[in-house]
Amino acid sequence: MRTTKHGRNLYIWNQKEMKSLSDEQLLRLARMGSVDSFDIIVKRYGNMLMNYVFYSIFDRDQSQNIVQETFIRLYRKLTSITSGDIVSTMLYSIASRLITQNLRGKKLNSVISEPVKNNEGQNSCEWSFNRALFSLDTRLREAIILHDINGMSYDEIAQLLQKPASAVRLCTDRARKNIQDYLKTELIDQPLVFHFSGS
Repeated sequence: MRTTKHGRNLYIWNQKEMKSLSDEQLLRLARMGSVDSFDIIVKRYGNMLMNYVFYSIFDRDQSQNIVQETFIRLYRKLTSITSGDIVSTMLYSIASRLITQNLRGKKLNSVISEPVKNNEGQNSCEWSFNRALFSLDTRLREAIILHDINGMSYDEIAQLLQKPASAVRLCTDRARKNIQDYLKTELIDQPLVFHFSGS
């Protein structure tokens, strides 16, 4: 046990114990001064957030900047977070605003550009898939990234985007269809190897 600056006793959790804690418990510890607990939040959501940002702007360096800034802003909000707040929703909301600022050039001075083929470790199918995602409008791209790439449920996405779950499902289905149509043209002499979840 140790005493925080607020005079409260704080149990010293080790990293293994912390990994089993819920987001709400980790945030509570972070508010009490535990840096390790917030680090677990970063590790828990870092990859999913990076997927979301990268496939929204197709700029890896700017994506890393946005992800870092997202976690910084969440950390600054620790004292105002309530027990009913959902970490993933807060993170995606912050990241979404930063992406919008990025595309408008307000903060990070970057404009979305078409995916560039990377000859180091990126095959033609992966490149074509990125181009297919790029071809979608923002609404469809966001839905399919969150559901098919990051594995969020329709209800979770609906809450995040403040739309009916049925509308999210429709956007996801339409995005899949558009991507498949694009790939049939792009990879006319190659088999389609992409599989989308249909749940």
